[in-house]
Amino acid sequence: MDTPTKILLQKPDFVRKIAAPISVYSIDVWEHKIEPKHEQFPKFGTSVTVCVCYFAQQAERSVEESVDGIIESLKNERHPSTGASMGGNPVLDCVLATAMLLKSGIAVVRFEADYSTFLRGIAYKVHRNFGNESDEWWNEFLDFLAGYSSGNGKLNRYEGKSALKFWLRIVLWNFLKRRPIPNEADEFLEELPDGHSNSQVAEMNENMTLFANIVRKALQAIPEKEKLLLAMLYIDNMKKKEVATVFNVHPGQIGRWEENAMARFRNELQKCAKDVSQDSWNEILADGIGTNPQEFGNIIAANLRQNTNNDNVLKQENSIAE
Repeated sequence: MDTPTKILLQKPDFVRKIAAPISVYSIDVWEHKIEPKHEQFPKFGTSVTVCVCYFAQQAERSVEESVDGIIESLKNERHPSTGASMGGNPVLDCVLATAMLLKSGIAVVRFEADYSTFLRGIAYKVHRNFGNESDEWWNEFLDFLAGYSSGNGKLNRYEGKSALKFWLRIVLWNFLKRRPIPNEADEFLEELPDGHSNSQVAEMNENMTLFANIVRKALQAIPEKEKLLLAMLYIDNMKKKEVATVFNVHPGQIGRWEENAMARFRNELQKCAKDVSQDSWNEILADGIGTNPQEFGNIIAANLRQNTNNDNVLKQENSIAE
């Protein structure tokens, strides 16, 4: 039995409407324009049709009647139903993703030109040492996306429900989370300001280690959804509007979720720090905020990554990024 997508791709009028953007966008990712007679057109057509169907379903409108309007809205990086900024063009992104999966060298060059700086910036925010590493993780990530070695790239899961860059944020965050990262204490020692005695260094290192343990325990008590939300806001530095687009909710909802998540985190910090004297706690905060605030934040960020359950994060990814 034919699927709705296959049925639509058998209708000449519908094919003509989606062929126009595919032909235009494929110029930068393929050797020649991808037009209806091209042998790979069915794959590009399927990807774009799935994207269009999603937005038509959201608007509760006929796909065939709304396809032109949907494509035009997405071309202008606007949500077809709400008019909100999409932060990208999902139809263009579907064409790029399909070309990547078909192992187009031109598509890889375009992908790196469009996303390398952006994604490396996110990697640095996830953990700054990823920004200092060789290209090993980046090459592995490209392989993970396009499936060069496995034949089954992660981009198969991209359906154009959001701009590709927002989908990539989540995928990259989970990808890097599986990689080993350096010990936080060693990094802190390397970045201490000059002029501290060995005893001061040891005391500050002990305070940071204690703080890391408290943060780790506190984060274990926070629901996975809230940890994922905080990671987007504070590791990826995503704006609330961008997070709202990923979760498909109103930006005001993200603000309420953030307030609840931060309130829960503060409460859990207090609970986990109950065995620490007030003087020690004040020293910890002084070291983090007064001496090395970036490291203070990095400890929270690193533990936020490490203490998110892999399986649950992947479930979140499947529900959001598919």
